[in-house]
Amino acid sequence: MNHRVIPIFTLNTVIFPGGKLSLRIFEDRYKRMLKYCASKDSIFGINLIRQGYEVGIPAVPYDVGTIVNFSDHSFSGSEEEIFLEVVAKERFRILKILNDQPYLVAEIADYSDCTKEITYNQKIENDFRTQVLEFIKNIVSINGGWIKDPKLPEDFNEFVWYVSSFLQIPNKTKLAILETSNVYQRAELVLDQIKNQQLEIQKILKNYRSQKSN
Repeated sequence: MNHRVIPIFTLNTVIFPGGKLSLRIFEDRYKRMLKYCASKDSIFGINLIRQGYEVGIPAVPYDVGTIVNFSDHSFSGSEEEIFLEVVAKERFRILKILNDQPYLVAEIADYSDCTKEITYNQKIENDFRTQVLEFIKNIVSINGGWIKDPKLPEDFNEFVWYVSSFLQIPNKTKLAILETSNVYQRAELVLDQIKNQQLEIQKILKNYRSQKSN
């Protein structure tokens, strides 16, 4: 198990591997954190807040988070704010919080899928892709568009993370997806959310078609 120490940025959001996020840094402690990260490997962890707030006293994070990397940042005109674009990499679990900085620093361990316990299942993967494709087409249709063959990730694990990233669901649900260590169980959680949203989409489309025919 690979242990290391990284700064932790607690937020009211969950970011999945492969996802992107825009951040606005304005607190002095996080400016210091960013300066430290830039002098090292330009990474830090993002964890959902379990208790507390984004601003002020450091919040208590949930254990499982995502390492993010940044390559560039820009300042506001007054240089009181820093605008940052980050890309999410692998997941991690906090082992211990180290309170020796104005921002949270933690000892972490890798948090990867239990691949030895996962048996390849082509049917599940095909069913998942079929339902997601229908979902995407319905979303595009609601917005007045049409799409035949959207470009989607070939790797199934990347595909599930990709779909998870654009779902409009509560943070606690996102955290449950992030914490799942089996890609097929994760896909099942994602499909449950898609099915719920599909019901709402079908209602909208039905009303739209009814109004159009009148």
